[in-house]
Amino acid sequence: MFAYAEALALLMLILGACAAYWDWPGGAAVRRAGSWLWEWARANPAAAILWILVLMHGLMLAGLPHDVQDQVLRTRSTNLDQMRDDPVAVLVGSALWTELSDLPFATAMAFFVWGPAERWLGTPRAVAAFFIGHVGASLLLAGRAAHLVGSGVLGSEFTTIVDVGVSLGSLCLAGLLVYRLPFAWRLPVIGALLLVIRSSFFLYGRYSTAGHTIALLIGLLLWPLTRAASVRARAGTPWIEPVRPAPETVVPAPPRS
Repeated sequence: MFAYAEALALLMLILGACAAYWDWPGGAAVRRAGSWLWEWARANPAAAILWILVLMHGLMLAGLPHDVQDQVLRTRSTNLDQMRDDPVAVLVGSALWTELSDLPFATAMAFFVWGPAERWLGTPRAVAAFFIGHVGASLLLAGRAAHLVGSGVLGSEFTTIVDVGVSLGSLCLAGLLVYRLPFAWRLPVIGALLLVIRSSFFLYGRYSTAGHTIALLIGLLLWPLTRAASVRARAGTPWIEPVRPAPETVVPAPPRS
């Protein structure tokens, strides 16, 4: 199934490039879309790199047998076994892996969460917040899981559970983006985000839902990142349009008479 999807995506990419180069019908629209995406990537370099890494890992997994896919993801997950064996590698690497079927979610996060957060907070703060949310939620969740497994509340299968993806870092950034909204909108949006997370319980189970809630709360606690003067100055930048903020200019002092 994924092989056909990859072939179709490659064919569409080739046809789009040909249409843009030889000015086939629709070629102008393809060129405009390509120009927009290029400007978006220049304005959001970290978001673009993260999306490309997720895409590459998803494509790599798609070419593997299903049981091998599970094994690869399990060794890159923040489950208890991997946290004991190689905690640093899995805490960072688990944020960069996902299945190809989750690429639409990662794409939506890139345009509606990663990009806006990066242009508003700046690349260093946005990257730091993403990984603080991912690592922090993973550590708290693993600690709680270890306690519950040790006390017999959870079964031993939780020691090898697959737990990878961009959702924890994305929800942390979403929590930070709440502070970009008008004050009257903040509590309703927080409530809506918690409702969405709660409703995902039926899809992802209690373990992932708890991690998503923790990541959102970490983002809300990172409020001090939004108080820098440069961040406040960028609060009016477009949410989606890939406009890079103009560099700050220094007004020279008037000459002395």
